[in-house]
Amino acid sequence: HHSLNVFEYRSRPVAYHLGRPWDWKTPLRMGRDLWGNPRKPAANPAATRIAATRITSFGDNGGLPMPDTSLGPCSQRTPEFLDYMLACPAAKMEAYSFHLAGTPLGYCVLSRVGTSCRIADLWVAATDGAPDPGLWQAALHLAASLASSHHATTSVAMAAGTPFLSQFLEAQGFRLVNPQPLFVRGKVALDGPVHMSLLDNDAFYLP
Repeated sequence: HHSLNVFEYRSRPVAYHLGRPWDWKTPLRMGRDLWGNPRKPAANPAATRIAATRITSFGDNGGLPMPDTSLGPCSQRTPEFLDYMLACPAAKMEAYSFHLAGTPLGYCVLSRVGTSCRIADLWVAATDGAPDPGLWQAALHLAASLASSHHATTSVAMAAGTPFLSQFLEAQGFRLVNPQPLFVRGKVALDGPVHMSLLDNDAFYLP
């Protein structure tokens, strides 16, 4: 069984609930978001070592690592594909390249729809063929900070298809809100979790 789990962090709980229809549970939900879980994303010292640069085209930033199978089976990414997604007219798209000590580390793609910001895609280069937990946690913290930095953003969402990323999102204060089953067409046997993101379906731009 494979799934794509959508997580959410409500960066401005009061504004988030004021902008939605109220019912008798609204004060309870607001109190949960203010004082309970999810927590504010924990500071990660490693995040200060990663430089994030706003980019307008992946084609102009050659050398950025693209998703590979270090986290499991994944969709192919190319600069052309990512630039096509950045041109989506249904959302305000942003992209950032990540560098560590001047070396390309990865990237993130954000999509802003109303008061929600989605971390539509995120990748960190593998180290010796395996993901570096410290760098992934730092990159997640940085991406969440970039996503919530806009004054109109009240919630941040991201999807994870692997336990690895799900655990890191929960550690960053995100809460699972929508587990979605993942179906594979044809006689394809997938060994282990599948690495996917919101950019793999239409959730990155839907209201």
